[in-house]
Amino acid sequence: MSDDLSQKGFPIRHAGSFGFDFAAIEWFHNSATDQYSVRVAVPDLPTALWDDLTAAIAGWWATHQLELVEG
Repeated sequence: MSDDLSQKGFPIRHAGSFGFDFAAIEWFHNSATDQYSVRVAVPDLPTALWDDLTAAIAGWWATHQLELVEG
């Protein structure tokens, strides 16, 4: 289905997983702010593990934010 619809010009493609068993992170250019942003897909993981992962993502972001802004 995704191949057929893609060939018709629709912005669609097959996803191997929707992040049910792992978190997914996607960087994208936000045209409203002209900056890059990050989307995080919440996985179906135990709450305690997701809490730890959220803290790790926030820690990584805090550590790297200045270098990301400066390019």
